[in-house]
Amino acid sequence: MAVLLTGSSGYIGQHVALQLAEIGEEVVGIDRTDHPNLGIPGTYYVGDIGDRAAMRQLLKDHRISSVMHFAASASVPDSVARPLFYYENNVARTISMFQDIIKAGITQIVFSSSAAVYGQPESQPIEEDVLKFPLNPYGKTKLMIEEVLRDMADAYLINSVSFRYFCAAGADSQLRAGEDMEKVTRLIPTLINRAFDGKEFTIHGDDFNTPDGTGVRDFVHVEDIAKAHVAALPLLQRGGICERFNIGNSIGYSVKEIVNEVEKVTGREIKKIYGPRREGDPASIVASVTKALRSMDWVPTHNLEEMVRSTWEWKLKQNDC
Repeated sequence: MAVLLTGSSGYIGQHVALQLAEIGEEVVGIDRTDHPNLGIPGTYYVGDIGDRAAMRQLLKDHRISSVMHFAASASVPDSVARPLFYYENNVARTISMFQDIIKAGITQIVFSSSAAVYGQPESQPIEEDVLKFPLNPYGKTKLMIEEVLRDMADAYLINSVSFRYFCAAGADSQLRAGEDMEKVTRLIPTLINRAFDGKEFTIHGDDFNTPDGTGVRDFVHVEDIAKAHVAALPLLQRGGICERFNIGNSIGYSVKEIVNEVEKVTGREIKKIYGPRREGDPASIVASVTKALRSMDWVPTHNLEEMVRSTWEWKLKQNDC
């Protein structure tokens, strides 16, 4: 039996594929773009999860036991500018895929959700059961799919785990995989690029209700995120589960603190300028991971310095430095 990864060419999909292959799981991947030549054992397809004929053929050709669903558009500012695109890509295509996997008899799903489902909760660290008021279309699409999965559990006995990632960062410890540094929007790789090219970095907002006025986020290494996906498989195999888990470190770092860490690791000064807040950005988002620690064989092990350093080393490798 194989594990199907949608969005297998993406940042997190690549790292999950590596860890699944390392423990002997058969990996099948589908992505709109070619899978990078990482030497990861498995079968990879270029395709769209919304292509019903392609998905049905893939599911016919492979004995799939579970689906790990990463395929989605994932930029908060872009979702504010293009909401209909996000609802089409992240919701409509996902529901189309769910219909195909139900017909194929697959009952195990791991969903790549996001801390964006919370909006700005009144208390921190954030527990999974707090009221959710996402501030942007991206977060709304993730919450919608979580609710779809809840209904699918009742109607079709689908077992699912939704992982609400906080800020993913870092690269594979052996530098076999990392972000596409030419297309990044996340904070740490963007700062790494500015340390490398010397261009200005804009801090969006310095008047938040935080200790230094800049936004605070919880960062988690991509390898720790991948480990959580491996740990989810035994939960799904036991059955009777429709759960949501925060995946973070329970530590908040401000934008200024991240800038300082990047300067320390790279030995280069970042040219900083200040701009207005971006629409849809909460002041502070920090996870409680107590539920995940209690429920799975999982614990985050990487610190901020490791996240920044591995990203810097990945950047240097990509530029043959």
